Amino acid sequence: MEEQCAREALVKAGIRLIDAGLIARTWGNVSCRLDADRFVITPSGRDYNSLSPDDMVPVRIDDLSWDGDTKPSSEKGVHAEIYAARPWVNFIIHTHQINASAVSAAGLSSIDAALDLTELSSTIPCAAYGLPGTKTLRKNVLSALESTRGHAIIMSHHGAVCFGRDEQAAFSAARDLETAARRFACDRYLDGRADAKQCDAGDLDDEMRRRAVEILSANSHVARADLEARYASYANSERAPEGMVLTEAGSRVEIAPDAPDSALTREQRLHRSVYAKNPRIRCIVHAADPDVIAVSRAGITMRPLLDDFAQIVGTRMRTISDAAGRAASALTSSSAVLLAGNGALCCAANADDAHAIRMIVEKNCRAYLWGALLGGAVPLKHLDCRLMRIVYLKKYSKQIKVPAR
Repeated sequence: MEEQCAREALVKAGIRLIDAGLIARTWGNVSCRLDADRFVITPSGRDYNSLSPDDMVPVRIDDLSWDGDTKPSSEKGVHAEIYAARPWVNFIIHTHQINASAVSAAGLSSIDAALDLTELSSTIPCAAYGLPGTKTLRKNVLSALESTRGHAIIMSHHGAVCFGRDEQAAFSAARDLETAARRFACDRYLDGRADAKQCDAGDLDDEMRRRAVEILSANSHVARADLEARYASYANSERAPEGMVLTEAGSRVEIAPDAPDSALTREQRLHRSVYAKNPRIRCIVHAADPDVIAVSRAGITMRPLLDDFAQIVGTRMRTISDAAGRAASALTSSSAVLLAGNGALCCAANADDAHAIRMIVEKNCRAYLWGALLGGAVPLKHLDCRLMRIVYLKKYSKQIKVPAR
């Protein structure tokens, strides 16, 4: 493809994938083949909504070299392996899509796919794990590629890579993969008795969550009374020049810094204590997705099942009662904390990052729930998680550029 057309196609594809919920913010990457020797790829650490054609980076397939000051995606090597091995592939999407990511953590070598998902083979391989951006990951993806004629590969504890002759084929593969992953989880839960229509409609969701929580609760460290407490909605909040501001359902409550604790609700005291103990935190978002609520009722300490959780949330996420001091302390070493029976608090220096953390927490929670139903997901190694967390905090997070509001 002519280079300028390819650059423009990547900008449009990024927006399309965001709109479809297959990628978000800076996660994942997209590339387009230019010729037999080169492809153009999205840059590292840039929000898709901020990209222009000039931001895309041409990369050589044989040695991964590029020109200019803009750094290409760290997963350029995975793209190069696919282009080299599949000369007919002209477009590649690497996603962190939620269903494929959830099954990626279940320790499977492959999942089955129905024949009506035309961009997939009947068996979708799961590439063995490798740290992001490493030669090990590239080698493992290539090995999985050699075992399939389909257009998608699940990347263990990471996400997926989908590809095709053009953008539409790659996009269809990513969309079909989400359907296949969901159907697979439902079918395994029902021991092969699942109906595709039943799976696609989501009729089994609540039943699957309840069963998964029963399994996970065997390792609970939280009092049963706390876990079974009635669900209470929590507000979001932002640190203000003077105090803080809580927002919920359109209402806005300003809390002055000198307001006595006796005048505050339990929730307001909770938010205040988080800000007081953690100067880096300027925004708190309450995650109330059904998967997060379910895991918060299991009473576990959640470990990273997925790379982006280790990078952006931390090496663990505790479940606590909503006592103010406990939440504030738990957030000194993590970007989120589970509130027993009440979802999670996701915290960051700004609202964009807090909502990004919320999305990652939701995905890791689904991976925990589906992993319990699929035989038990094994968390990533602690040392690998620490390494990814350090690299993210010291390097990658400083590259992220989000569009001005």
